[in-house]
Amino acid sequence: MADADQGWVEGTEGWMRAEAAVAQAIAELTRPPPLDLRRGGFVPGTALVRGDHPSNDTVHASVRPGAIVVPRSLSHAPMRDVLAFIANAVRLGADEAVHVRLSPGEIVLPPEVTRDPRRAAAFIEHLRSSGACP
Repeated sequence: MADADQGWVEGTEGWMRAEAAVAQAIAELTRPPPLDLRRGGFVPGTALVRGDHPSNDTVHASVRPGAIVVPRSLSHAPMRDVLAFIANAVRLGADEAVHVRLSPGEIVLPPEVTRDPRRAAAFIEHLRSSGACP
């Protein structure tokens, strides 16, 4: 490749990197703020694909350290199945993330209810009965 051609390629790659950086900066500035789920709640929206799939993790949210996220597949499951999932998550240790990506249809349990099955069940039943959990 001639020196002039090499310079053109390097210049083009530099511009392409700059355009990508600008596009990323615009995306960051226009992204809505994280959904505040620090007190727990139901993740709104519609899943892109069936099941508990990473492609559905489209909701940027704030949760408290120690919160447990109940997957979509369990949000309407029998309570005994949900409580077994929560007990296992507590045993393994909850994620310490503060800003996470969640899937529509998931339930976020705040840390103060995760270790008490009665409080966890009451929290979930409240979401289900209030219509927050369609």
